[in-house]
Amino acid sequence: MAKLSKKNPKFRTKDQMVNDVHGLLNSDFASEGLIREAIHTICWTWTQHEGKYAGCPNFSPEAAKIPEAEWCGKNVIHEHIVPKTIIINYLMNTRKLSKAKIREYFDTHLIGVIVTKEEDLRLNSLGLRQKMPAGFTDENHELFADPFARHKTANIQLV
Repeated sequence: MAKLSKKNPKFRTKDQMVNDVHGLLNSDFASEGLIREAIHTICWTWTQHEGKYAGCPNFSPEAAKIPEAEWCGKNVIHEHIVPKTIIINYLMNTRKLSKAKIREYFDTHLIGVIVTKEEDLRLNSLGLRQKMPAGFTDENHELFADPFARHKTANIQLV
């Protein structure tokens, strides 16, 4: 998938997405289901802003060995360094964030990467498909609050 054209009515800048999330989190009328679904979509849109495959600035060295023309989901996966579920739960539990804090959180935690299917299977086999490793929440652990904790645990380098 190529990056979304600015002419597409679904196109939003990252600032617009931050405004959308801020408005949803502070809404008196939006249901929790609507907010979660909208943020889920924004997570995908954010990480694909430069392109889902071609244009994605972050990838593993193993994925880089595969010609870009062969990426498109056949041999590689567009992955999030922090699972969308973690992002959504964090936002839902800390609703009163400023737009600046939402932007900072997205910039550091909502990053798309291209990995090989084998690397994706490695994450899944470690139980890290939709969660972070235990060290992520342990203040005494070297992976505490490290958005790259899943990939470090699975020994997947990212460029």
